[in-house]
Amino acid sequence: MEKERQTRFIGYGGMLMESFVAIMALVAAISIDRGLYFAMNSPAALTGGTVETAATWVNSLGLTGVNISPELLSQTAANVGEESIVSRTGGAPTLALGLAHIMQQFIGGTA
Repeated sequence: MEKERQTRFIGYGGMLMESFVAIMALVAAISIDRGLYFAMNSPAALTGGTVETAATWVNSLGLTGVNISPELLSQTAANVGEESIVSRTGGAPTLALGLAHIMQQFIGGTA
């Protein structure tokens, strides 16, 4: 910065970029299967930390149209190069998986 007046412009631009990231995260989160979302974003105390217990827990929620299998959780993790996606709470893993899913739809491949 050369002048103190420039801080408002820089701060405003930073907030605009942050809102763009937030919108992308929202789009990414709603693009993935609800069962995968709950398995990823629930703490290990609820999911048990394994694909088997996570699938059982998500299916026990009684959500309409959600039927997730341990194989789907394992395959999804393998598709994105991770050992597991179970209980990977936070925005970054959801954003990454959602963007991988979106890119798969446009480019092809597995995610």
